[in-house]
Amino acid sequence: MGKLYNFVLGVVVGFFLYHVATNYHLVYANDGVHLVGKVQPRLAESYVDVRSFTPADWASHPQLMLDLQQAGKGHVLTGAAADAVNNAVEQGVNQFLPQQQPPQQ
Repeated sequence: MGKLYNFVLGVVVGFFLYHVATNYHLVYANDGVHLVGKVQPRLAESYVDVRSFTPADWASHPQLMLDLQQAGKGHVLTGAAADAVNNAVEQGVNQFLPQQQPPQQ
């Protein structure tokens, strides 16, 4: 009886994990972890770490962008875009303006 119970428990847990993986995105963003429902069930993009996404990365994940917008989590997209712009501006400023050394006494 123990082997049958373990088998059935494994089937139930496996089905639950498959259901979650096909119907939800687990998105790791700068402000925490978000569980976002997928519009179209599929196994792709079940876990996505968007903390270092650039606009090009977002362009390659259009379904994730749509799902985040529909779930009301658009601030994840906005934050990533703002971070990308800030990083680009900072790199440009550092490239063209040399860092000034404090005067030595």
